[in-house]
Amino acid sequence: MEEHMKKYFFMALIVVLFLFGLVSLSVANTGFPRGKSAAADILPDELKSVKIEDYFIESKGLPAGWIQNATGHVVVVHKDTSRAYFAATGDTVYQEDVFYTLKDSRCRIMFSTEDIITMGENSKVVADEIVDDRISKEKKSSISMLKGKAMFYVVRLFRYKNISANVKTPTAVVGVRGTKFGIEVRKTGEKVADVSDDSFIYLAQNEPGNIETVVYGFEGTVDVTSTVDGIMQTLGAGENLVLDNAGAGDVEPTDPNTANQFVRETESGGSDGGGGSGSSGEVGTDKSGGDTGAGVEEGGETGETGNTTDTDSEDVAQTLSAQSIGIPGTRVGYFSAILTRFDGANTYLADVYANYSRVDISSSSVSGKSIVDPAGSMTAVGTGSDELTSYLTRINTVAGGPYDSGDLGTTCEMDNDVNTPGWPADETLGQNSYMKWGFWRMSRWVPGDSTPAFAITDRAYYVEGLPTSDAAVVGMSGAYTYEGPAWGTYFDGDGGKDMTGSFKCGINMTDKTVTDFDMSVSGGGRAASIGNASGSFFGSSGEFKITGGDWFLTNSSPLNIVTGGVIQSGANALCTGSLFGPNAEHMGGVWAMDKGSGDNAAVGIFVGDKGGSPTIPAAPPDIPSPPSPPPDEPTPITPTGPTDKMGYFTAMLTRYDGYEYVNNGMFVSHTLEDLNGLDKVASDIIYGYTMSVDGLAGNDGKLSSVDYHDGGGGGITDGPYPVTRTVLDQNLYMEWGYWTQMNPMVDTEGNTNWVHNRGYYTAGDNTADISALNQTWTYSGGAEGTYWTAAGGANMTGSFNATVNFSTPEITDFYLSVSGEGHSVSIANATGPLSGSDFVLSGGTWQIDSLAATLTAGYGSVYGPEAEAIGGVWGVKEHEGEIPQYATGIFHGDKHNEPISPEVPSPPPITPTGPTEKMGYFTAMLTHCNGYEDVNNGVFVSHYMQDIENGTDLIADDIVNGHEMHIDGSEEKLTSVVYSSESGGGGITGPYPVSRTELNHNDYMEWGYWAQTTATYTAMPDNDEYDNWINNRGYYIAGDNTPDISALNQVWTYSGGAEGTYWTANDGLPGGGINMTGSFNATVNFGLTSGQITDFDLTVSGGGNNVTMSNATGSFDGGGSSQFTLDVGHGTATTINSAPVKLGEGYGSVYGPSAEAMGGVWGVKEDEGAVPQYATGIFHGTR
Repeated sequence: MEEHMKKYFFMALIVVLFLFGLVSLSVANTGFPRGKSAAADILPDELKSVKIEDYFIESKGLPAGWIQNATGHVVVVHKDTSRAYFAATGDTVYQEDVFYTLKDSRCRIMFSTEDIITMGENSKVVADEIVDDRISKEKKSSISMLKGKAMFYVVRLFRYKNISANVKTPTAVVGVRGTKFGIEVRKTGEKVADVSDDSFIYLAQNEPGNIETVVYGFEGTVDVTSTVDGIMQTLGAGENLVLDNAGAGDVEPTDPNTANQFVRETESGGSDGGGGSGSSGEVGTDKSGGDTGAGVEEGGETGETGNTTDTDSEDVAQTLSAQSIGIPGTRVGYFSAILTRFDGANTYLADVYANYSRVDISSSSVSGKSIVDPAGSMTAVGTGSDELTSYLTRINTVAGGPYDSGDLGTTCEMDNDVNTPGWPADETLGQNSYMKWGFWRMSRWVPGDSTPAFAITDRAYYVEGLPTSDAAVVGMSGAYTYEGPAWGTYFDGDGGKDMTGSFKCGINMTDKTVTDFDMSVSGGGRAASIGNASGSFFGSSGEFKITGGDWFLTNSSPLNIVTGGVIQSGANALCTGSLFGPNAEHMGGVWAMDKGSGDNAAVGIFVGDKGGSPTIPAAPPDIPSPPSPPPDEPTPITPTGPTDKMGYFTAMLTRYDGYEYVNNGMFVSHTLEDLNGLDKVASDIIYGYTMSVDGLAGNDGKLSSVDYHDGGGGGITDGPYPVTRTVLDQNLYMEWGYWTQMNPMVDTEGNTNWVHNRGYYTAGDNTADISALNQTWTYSGGAEGTYWTAAGGANMTGSFNATVNFSTPEITDFYLSVSGEGHSVSIANATGPLSGSDFVLSGGTWQIDSLAATLTAGYGSVYGPEAEAIGGVWGVKEHEGEIPQYATGIFHGDKHNEPISPEVPSPPPITPTGPTEKMGYFTAMLTHCNGYEDVNNGVFVSHYMQDIENGTDLIADDIVNGHEMHIDGSEEKLTSVVYSSESGGGGITGPYPVSRTELNHNDYMEWGYWAQTTATYTAMPDNDEYDNWINNRGYYIAGDNTPDISALNQVWTYSGGAEGTYWTANDGLPGGGINMTGSFNATVNFGLTSGQITDFDLTVSGGGNNVTMSNATGSFDGGGSSQFTLDVGHGTATTINSAPVKLGEGYGSVYGPSAEAMGGVWGVKEDEGAVPQYATGIFHGTR
């Protein structure tokens, strides 16, 4: 309790001190007329017996704000003393004060919370409670509206975390979040007077049905609750609600004439002030509202005519917001920022962002584009006045990456004095009646657990306000000068170098141009300037862009950005701004410059007044240094990593014998060992050597020896030699990485050896006992490897997947594919038994650079108490070609390819339900007998997505001859094959039954093969009476394609399986073709407009035949379509039985609501050899 009282007292003291100058001003400010001549007949009954003084009376209560404008006769009553006085502009107001406006009078009150009330005539309002706690960041306003009309402006400010506001009337309670609304309380019957002592504080109780409340929505929403029936309704802009003693009515649209009349009747300028629709002029006090002073004294900038009845609704809305709120209600503006990149050791300039045009700050999100590459962007939410917290929700940079964070949600809250100790409580640099400007920062590193990482470490800026309407801009003419302060920050990645200065320009409103724009800021040994620039307005708006002139950044010396209006090579620059206020009273905007080299960039803002004088602003408040960036290879918080280091390792030894560098062994450990222990052995799969290492999984690993075992013995015996280990990643149960040994190791024959190609390891907490497991699980994940070269190797990355049946127990369907730097390794359909947690891989098809491997090795283990993960090592050699080829590597993955979480156990296997739709593609190969021999009569591949299940005319085009095949998917019949004109026309006329066989499916796709139905299998004669058959498998893939990819911008990797058939005639009998299986992987960058698909690799093999595609690319069709075309034709690294294809096509789609899966079809032909070769197939996988 004591601490609470101290805090409350301290808060109150701050408010008292803050308003002390107002009190003094009010006491001395007796020059304003205070209405002592008010006729008694215009006083309300409850005031007729009260003595009303004609001078300001202080109160013992807490100060709560001040009167910004009072016209006519305004009476204030202090509840604590019951004393009353006629109010004047500039008077301080207190908690529980009661305000009366008499006939033909107006009053505008601004509270310390910056909430505002503008009262019309014959109105009564009570300030029940006003709380402005800057320490605990609480803002609370509780008002009673008891009679008359008033407009309320409740403003969300960034400095508050907890905000509440409500207005009570006799029949309603209005709950407010941050908005503009009006209330009218009126009598519907005769008033019953209450002559008690407190009658002037609260409206007398009335007979039922005598009082009704009308609430008008102007901006935002309000929740209105009837005090009679308790029903709450939400009111939006342009709507109204009537509540009386019988309860609440229905929300209805407000007639624009009624709304305009309400605005006019609550304007604080008053009908006598001549204030018109503009601001009202100064009143000679800095606390009376700045540019929006008392219209009764000077008439204001646009009030000469005194006409308030012809103002259209747009002008009225703009004028009222501008007059009544210190910062605008409906805000537009700009921001500028610099993105910092951390690579694990140092910070660098990554990108520079600014708004190319003004944005709606009050909207759900705001974005700015990169000035370096506009494909990059930055997005924030929570910038609206009714939001408590602002967040950076997306960082997308091409120039500094490429990197796209995707949706960050609420993980990246902008710096504030809660989450960043030492951060200023108020980020505002200044404000006027129509504008507000300041700075911001988001110094949390994204991503937070790896590098490169990105953050806004240096001060960024914003400017916002109520823009001058298009109608006002069009109607203005003449020339004006604008001048004022400017701010900026020069990049250094550690908080930046803050700069201050000024700007000045001319505006020709007749030509709608900006002239002689000059700006200069400096500080911290840095500077930025724009000189002799100009600009033009955007259409009829008050927005402009500055171009031309000379732009400089200054580090140790001036750096030219724009010279003589020409932007310099590699440099980038932007400066945009707008006029603000109903009559262009102010100007503001942002600027950004980037030299394009040497981390030289700066951003900032400029703000000025019409006819103002240049001023140098005070230095902005200090902000704490940004947090240290994440380490190069951080230890993941979740998962924590394995406890043990049971695993395997590989190595490739390079030897120099005085003449050449050669591979001196490819080592793969065959048994599970503790890699933290001593003398752990890997065996060479080529010569039978053995390599021993000590503590490889620790920080002081050593290569102790290599034993040649070649009859004569010898080897490397004078070890140990220190090794360097690099952790690539880990999960809860495993760790994996690579190692090297770069010191020369001389063997017993005098030759020098190194392990300077990467060796690999995987280690962790292996599963202690698999005997209790009996499920069948699918595992998938990543793979890495190195292709041996004398120069240090070509590193490769990719993916793997496998099925483990623990009841057998065995591994089946093991597929692996890695590629990089022009080399590749693939393993397809390998298998192996489990012995405990360990396994040995064998069988299947192993290839290196598309050639069959002659020596292979693969070993691994399952990890985690319930076999949650899997990992192992592999090695391959091919020596049938001109030059032997070697590679080793690792694989590592999880059950179901889901992240392993220590809190959530892996779920049991779930059979996917399959897709709802069947949109997809199909392939076919036609066998033809020309009377002498059986030949291939076409490789058919559908080029676009079709309804495979229900379509009645599915089409696939022949990539060889140009024929066209038609299928009725609903009836499962081949209806026709139309021969191309080049082939003489004609074709096959059906229908002929076909049958479809599903191979598998996931939640989004189904895939399988089809052929002529065996039960009704028959030749299909063409118009030349030659027989044809579909006796080789054709393939299909179909599912729920992604309806629209235009909203996606992530970079995702896809991997999975692939199937295909190598064409054989089989004498036209069923069962033709040699079927192949394999895998594929691809990368898709959804943020690009073309070339989105890269690194497309596919390998299928079987029966001594194979098809490979390496590093193919592709593009989506555009317009948000999920369909894409692959470039797998002649000239790409696509082969059939190691021979480059002459013809090849590939098509596909992404599937699922957010592109969770990918699938498609392919077809190839090669005819350069002795016998033409043909194949078709499919691929299918998930993210």
